[in-house]
Amino acid sequence: MPDYIENKKQHSGTTPGITQIEAFREYCDNAEFRMVLDGGMFRYVQGCFVIDHEKYVTPDCDGGFLLTRYAHTHLNECALQFSKIIEDPDLEHARRAGFACRIDKSISSERKHYADDACGSIIDNAEALHKLREAFDTDYENHLAITQTFAETAKTLMQRKKWNSVIFKEKTLLGDSMYSRLINNSDRVLSLRTAVAICVGLGVDAMTANRMLSSAGYSFGSSKEHQAFCYLFSALHGRSIDECNAFLESLSILPLGTRDERPARASS
Repeated sequence: MPDYIENKKQHSGTTPGITQIEAFREYCDNAEFRMVLDGGMFRYVQGCFVIDHEKYVTPDCDGGFLLTRYAHTHLNECALQFSKIIEDPDLEHARRAGFACRIDKSISSERKHYADDACGSIIDNAEALHKLREAFDTDYENHLAITQTFAETAKTLMQRKKWNSVIFKEKTLLGDSMYSRLINNSDRVLSLRTAVAICVGLGVDAMTANRMLSSAGYSFGSSKEHQAFCYLFSALHGRSIDECNAFLESLSILPLGTRDERPARASS
């Protein structure tokens, strides 16, 4: 017979490793973790959230990123840490109800929880490196490029990256008509999903994406889809549209791309 025990979580050490699904769940549930990622100082690389600095991450030949040799042997100074928590599948329901429950340990599950008490020195290191970066890096230039409209901003960033229509379609999975609208500074209203696809293709960070989307009249709410979009720019900025779509599809969210290239409906 399973024991009656007080309804509580059991911790067992910390680890830097975490899956995208586990990380997204923690991102939605944990405001502290969400704030750290939204700060833009960490990048998800090879199953870890590592300080986004050339000392720890390096581009690969496919446009992604890898851990440096140094990072592999110094994860304790550059990677966020997560507690391994063993909990019953019905733990959250019981906790909210406020009663002790009967837990069958044989069906308990493990999840990862952001270990903020183990990450103080890592965040201090990230902040120090962030301050030492030379001015006018790519993200800063992106912030300065924000102009009056979404189309004007996207056009500026595409010109900086020397995009043509072929590259645009490859990076955003949108078509020629959308490229033409941006190049010609069309004032037609974009759908949120189309605007997000363009921001993902451009590889902008969370701050730039939020400012661009705001210029198009959008802001993210608390829905699962909106939180997933936030996560793309906080944790996966710089990843390809295909990688971002794989993440969205793993959450049963419609992928970004050509099917969203229709104008947004006017608010009633």
